[in-house]
Amino acid sequence: RHALKIEYNVVHGTGEAVRDLLDGRADLIGHLPLVALLPAMEQNLNIRIVYFTDFGMTHTLLVGLHTPYKSLDDLRKAIAEGKKIRLGFSRPGSASHTDILILASILGTKVGEGIEAVSIGEIEALVAALTRREIDGFPWSLERTLDLEEKGLGRIIFHFSDYFGTNWHERALATTEDVIKKNPEMIRRFINYWRDVVRYYMLNRDKAIALVTESPPKGLGYSRKVAERIYDLYIHNYFGAPIKAALENIDYW
Repeated sequence: RHALKIEYNVVHGTGEAVRDLLDGRADLIGHLPLVALLPAMEQNLNIRIVYFTDFGMTHTLLVGLHTPYKSLDDLRKAIAEGKKIRLGFSRPGSASHTDILILASILGTKVGEGIEAVSIGEIEALVAALTRREIDGFPWSLERTLDLEEKGLGRIIFHFSDYFGTNWHERALATTEDVIKKNPEMIRRFINYWRDVVRYYMLNRDKAIALVTESPPKGLGYSRKVAERIYDLYIHNYFGAPIKAALENIDYW
């Protein structure tokens, strides 16, 4: 339908994706955290965002079960009592790092005052640090924290979407000015393909859940319970029932 031949590379983090793009190994990268793309765009003006892939923010704050915190109010109270909340993140400039900066503002404090931010590494290292009680928690994407919560490795106490609603673009597709000039039709076709896929899974709950439970690399490998929560929290609340209803009555958007 879209006349596309898609080949993809699996990389670790926005930095590697950007290098693939600039070195010519990729025509498009995404969907990547906007807060991680922006520093790369500042360093290389040839990079262009061509499509925002969502409407809102899906990251959450997971805290360790060893902590007494069950809400942001608990964090505010602890900070007011002079405690410093120790939160981990992957690397400077990453989405998780930016999440902590945002969270500090929401809590009415700053990193270095009520919040101590610690660069630890990728999700596996963050989970290990949380298990060793070296940090109080860390922000990460919804699907991973739901999975960790189900496994008894932490407790979600905050959804960033509760604060931002839909007034936030979290992820985007990016390319370069050179690719846009060389093959604008390919960009247009891929974006239309992306829209069709999103629409399909929004309107087919069972198919979406089956994909999330499918073993990698085809799916994400999560349990059915986690998959159902991802759909109900992410798809329904994220896009909203009115949009879902509207999509049922159109063939293209």
